[in-house]
Amino acid sequence: MPLLVSDAIVLHAFDYLESSRILRLATREGGVRSALARGARRSQRRFGSVLDLFAQGSAQLSTRPGRDLDTLAGFDVVASRVA
Repeated sequence: MPLLVSDAIVLHAFDYLESSRILRLATREGGVRSALARGARRSQRRFGSVLDLFAQGSAQLSTRPGRDLDTLAGFDVVASRVA
């Protein structure tokens, strides 16, 4: 699975199952992409509250050919827009 590392902004986030979230990210290299953040709601150590709306950062996305939903491997926040 190729890894795409790109600057990104969280456009939309919603809960998926018991412990995950699905995000819509605007990325510089890949355009608007959807990504599954596994365990984002369960563990505060992995993502914490960095996946809030309009958070800017560097996203590491695992992509698979022919799939519309990527897997979010990591997200390093540069700036958060939540006041």
